[in-house]
Amino acid sequence: MEIDENFEKEFESFLRDPENNALHPSDVGRYLKALDSEDKNLFKTTLERIPPDYLGSILLELPEKLKKRAISLLSHKSLAEATSELESDDA
Repeated sequence: MEIDENFEKEFESFLRDPENNALHPSDVGRYLKALDSEDKNLFKTTLERIPPDYLGSILLELPEKLKKRAISLLSHKSLAEATSELESDDA
């Protein structure tokens, strides 16, 4: 996925009001994957901005290698909050 300006605007909208945004976790996962390949620092800061209510389901959409990297970058508190929001069979 190539990062385009329209998706970046949609993602920013998601960060401001995730309840009223149509982005699916898989869309955000693809965006994070593209960010990681272009800018590792931006990947980390973007990952940290995702609301905990949505972070767990987004992490599940990442490829295994990238998921492990994301988990290593997040605080224990962020991970605990993210996994508490998952269904028990996904956590």
